[in-house]
Amino acid sequence: MIRGSGFKARESVKVIVFLQREIARGVTKKTTMRRTVTATAAGTFAVRFRTAASGCGIPKVIARGSLGSRAAWLVPSRACGAKAIYAE
Repeated sequence: MIRGSGFKARESVKVIVFLQREIARGVTKKTTMRRTVTATAAGTFAVRFRTAASGCGIPKVIARGSLGSRAAWLVPSRACGAKAIYAE
């Protein structure tokens, strides 16, 4: 679940998740997922993406509002072989 705040009331927010993970030695797979949601009257949103990210994956999330609001989040990579994490 990805949650955002600080957006304008009822602003349309495009949420983009970029995920890059190594599937074999020297071979990476890039995945891009998009969803558009509407912020609440308080300027918050929640969106769910159903995908698994491996311990070597590097997810990046960008949220862009139709009225100019923006946010970004980059997760530092973890050591390969670490327990899998799940993004919903």
